[in-house]
Amino acid sequence: MQRQQTSAVGFEGGPHDQDFKQQKLEPVCSPILTSDVLRNVLVVVGICFIILGSVLLSYSNGIVEQKTRYDNVAECQVTSDTDSATLPKKCELTLTIENDMELPVYFYYELNGFYQNHRKFIQSYSAYQLEDGELHDTDGCDPLQKYDGKPIYPCGLIANSFFSDRFTMSVNDDDLCSACDITETDWLNNWDTWFDNDFFKKEGIAWTVDREDRFNFQEPDATVTRQGERQVAEGLNLPRVDDEDYMVWARTSALPNFRKLYRKIEKLPSGKKKLVKGNTVKINIMNWFNVKDFDGQKHVVLATVSWFGGKCSFLALAYLIIGCVSIVGALFLAVCKPERKLGNFEEFEWKNREPQK
Repeated sequence: MQRQQTSAVGFEGGPHDQDFKQQKLEPVCSPILTSDVLRNVLVVVGICFIILGSVLLSYSNGIVEQKTRYDNVAECQVTSDTDSATLPKKCELTLTIENDMELPVYFYYELNGFYQNHRKFIQSYSAYQLEDGELHDTDGCDPLQKYDGKPIYPCGLIANSFFSDRFTMSVNDDDLCSACDITETDWLNNWDTWFDNDFFKKEGIAWTVDREDRFNFQEPDATVTRQGERQVAEGLNLPRVDDEDYMVWARTSALPNFRKLYRKIEKLPSGKKKLVKGNTVKINIMNWFNVKDFDGQKHVVLATVSWFGGKCSFLALAYLIIGCVSIVGALFLAVCKPERKLGNFEEFEWKNREPQK
């Protein structure tokens, strides 16, 4: 039996006989990429990218940051040999503001050498625990599912590696949280409700979708535990899953060196609208988090932001480089004007083939 063959182009009234599918839309522009057309395209792209890169670089350079490392301070050091009875290690950093910083100012902690991007780390959590309150569902939390025979809440590597240091701050001896007592001894019950006030603001540091949808805390009963091996050694509980500090930590970083937002400073007790050059800032730190075992580093960062986010000169420079390359390419085409010989399109016959029988 002879198979009937048809031309895909010659369908009339078939399911694919549409102007869009057959590329017969009118009016349509199909520019022929001569050297003049390509030169004009490169000029437009180059100018747009250079303008955008210059704007981004200007705003990026206008962002003010001040960063200080503190794990190398003797009083701040925590190691695996540190006696748990001496935790937390309390220390104080004193900074002098080097440049005026307009409010709001953002307070970050920064970790270097911590690989949150490891596949096993990213996958080690239970969505049913976090979203649905199924406290006994620890599937996916390997290798930290249970401790002392009880399910851990919240389980997994993300929760159990939570950054546990706590901070307070004062500007020119004006405490941003006058009610915060760094001599606290009952950290087990007070650590996970560490302060949030109008001057050192915690509310709003996490994504809206995390606060409203992803994390649902359920009060645990005696059948689960809020401590793993690390928390027992530190004398702390695991964070509540509705704690915004935990939500920020659970947004895992793509790089081993990263910073996480800790607090926002939107106003000062003095009523001033900015941190002025020469202001004295004191940061009290309660240290539990050990970075010596993985040769990491801990920093605190004070920074401003712009309309497109934090300091990022790389993006601006990338736009500038691409824009400059486009302009150079356009100049090359303007000088050389390479020819492109075109065929006589009037000689083509635009007819569909008849179906073969």
